[in-house]
Parts: sequence; structure tokens; C-alpha cells
Amino acid sequence: MNEVDWNDLWRKAKLNSTWRKVFGDNDTVEYWNRRAESFNRNAGDKRGELTVDKLVKLFGIDETSTVLDIGAGTGRLAIPLARVAKSVTAVEPSPEMMKFLKMNASAERLGNISFVQKRWGDAAAGKEIKKHDIVIACHSLSMMNIRNALAKMNELCERYACIYAFGGKRVWDFTNLWPRLYGEKFVPGPSYIYLVNLLYYMSINANVEINKRKMERRYGNLDSAMEETKIKLDIRDDKKDGIIRKYLIDTLQEENGELFHVKEFEEVMIWWEK
Repeated sequence: MNEVDWNDLWRKAKLNSTWRKVFGDNDTVEYWNRRAESFNRNAGDKRGELTVDKLVKLFGIDETSTVLDIGAGTGRLAIPLARVAKSVTAVEPSPEMMKFLKMNASAERLGNISFVQKRWGDAAAGKEIKKHDIVIACHSLSMMNIRNALAKMNELCERYACIYAFGGKRVWDFTNLWPRLYGEKFVPGPSYIYLVNLLYYMSINANVEINKRKMERRYGNLDSAMEETKIKLDIRDDKKDGIIRKYLIDTLQEENGELFHVKEFEEVMIWWEK
């Protein structure tokens, strides 16, 4: 019986995903640059701190620990981790995301964060990035060659490695909106099970925990909700504005003059001990 190539299955699932059709072979760094401001605005919710509290307890993170945060964004995890750990290395390819991350670290006077503005695949292990006690990738593993990304995580991990990924229900749930926009089914990228199986074939027996989570987004008005939704979908013209506006009117709730929605999703924590 031939061994299943989970790395190739991951690549094929990525190629078949709706996001791949949107971006093609284009660099997604510019996309995350456009999302940085709204991403940072929403990074102040409690999800990051709750996640870090769990990581601290599970992995014993304290003032002696070094942590590597892959795809750190604007610091949802890196900032609260830096309050506890000896040091945090934040790897983030987007210049705009990195700008907000540095601003957030400076605002809290955190001098124990090192910043590496590179893609995870381009950062040289052992040179630009040394080994760390804890290595974390929170919803940031989207590269085609996922095996290399996982192998580098394991290589640079001294004690524990941890990945957060989506389960069946995702926070970016465009299953209803996408068909209205383009008349076709929204196809998400590969799920967490590809990672678990690939790790197994790499002789890593990872722990898996699936949790139901909620995420709340608030908007000052319908126009700001429109703008953020269009950025998420990488829509840069106004041809689909009517469809998006109707979708938001149908789905957004109102409270104290603010519009908001609450998204339920499944988040999977995959972790292993070195």
C-alpha cells in the first residue's frame, strides 16, 4: 500500500480553494497590508488573552521562557505573551502588520520582543531565528509546502510546538455571501486534519483539541462594515456593492447605535511536546 502524501494533498486543496482563485499566484502580503488597520482595531478583544492564558498554563510559560510567534500579525498573542515570557520573537511578513505590532509593543513599553519581517519560509533557521522553548503558529500556516513549514517549527522548538487552525466551521464564513456574488460555492482551504495526518507521517503524534469559539465584530455604521467586508474579499470596485450591502443588512445586528455580528466557529489546537 502506497503511503499517502499529505503534503501534496494539502497543496491540491489549497489550489482548489476559493481564496486561491481570488489571489492566484499573487503575493498576499499586500492583502494583509490593506487589512492591517481593521485587524489591529479588532485585536484588542479578549480572545488573544484567553488563548495566551491557556498556553501559559499548559506549557508552563514564565519569565524564563522564550517564545516564537509565527505570523504574529499586530500582536494578538505576541503582546500578552511578552508580558509573561522572558522574550518573544515575532515573525510577520506584512510591513503594515509589523508597524502596528511595533506600535502596540511600544505603547506597553515591552522591550523583550524581537521583530523578524519575513515569511516563515524565507527566515533562515539557526541564523535569523534561533531555537525557542515554545513555537506557536496561530492561523498563520497557509504556505503551499506545509511539510517544510512544520519541519522548521519542530526544528526550532525546544519544548512545545502549537498550531491553531480552523475546524469545520470557520470564522470567515462566506458560504452564503460568495454564491450571491459569483454564483458558485465557496470552497475553503484545507482543514486541520491535513496537518494532523502529515505530522503523524513525520513521526509526530500531536494532541488535538477542538473548541467552539465566538468572535464579535462591531462597526460604527454600515459603510465601515461594507469597507471591511470588501477588503476581506479583496473586492476593489463597486460592482458588487448592492449584493454586499443587502447581505450585511440581513445579517448584522444593532445595539446602542452600533452594528455588530457574532460569528461562531470551531478552532482546533494542535500541539506536541518535543
